[in-house]
Amino acid sequence: MIAINKAWRSAEVVRREWLSSFLARRTPPAGAEAVICEAVVTSQWTLIKAIESRHSMLRDLLGITAATGGVPELCQRLTVRPSTPKTSTMLSLACVVAAWEQSTGSHTWCNPSDWDRRVMSALAGWGYPPSEIKSLLTRTDSTQPESSSGTEPGAEQERSEGAEVSAPHPSVVSEA
Repeated sequence: MIAINKAWRSAEVVRREWLSSFLARRTPPAGAEAVICEAVVTSQWTLIKAIESRHSMLRDLLGITAATGGVPELCQRLTVRPSTPKTSTMLSLACVVAAWEQSTGSHTWCNPSDWDRRVMSALAGWGYPPSEIKSLLTRTDSTQPESSSGTEPGAEQERSEGAEVSAPHPSVVSEA
């Protein structure tokens, strides 16, 4: 359990570096629209929490600090005109993915939700390098390791309040 938690934290650093590069793309990956639509239509808890925190993880991943303008700069980036459909889609995807990333922690691998599996599978399909932790997260069988601690009381209940899709969409992701 301790070793897996350490591996999760290590993978988190690598994933956030990868996400910073990925979110700097100008062209959204195939299937981005479906992931965005799913997050919005199903009122994903992760997106709601990120909105409430004024997208703090998104600002971190995009390198926007208080010194560079903070929330006003983020708002300007999100609403700049003229905005192309590709730019709007990529920024929307950045919001959704950063919201998910902000909600993850060592509790995520213990009790991944369908949304956790969906996002990790999408990221893998878009080039995120696979790791053992990723395989724990995307596993759907009943052999998930049990967690004896590390999850805040009620965290999983709060994480699962929104409607969730039961499985990744094969047309959007391809597992590497």
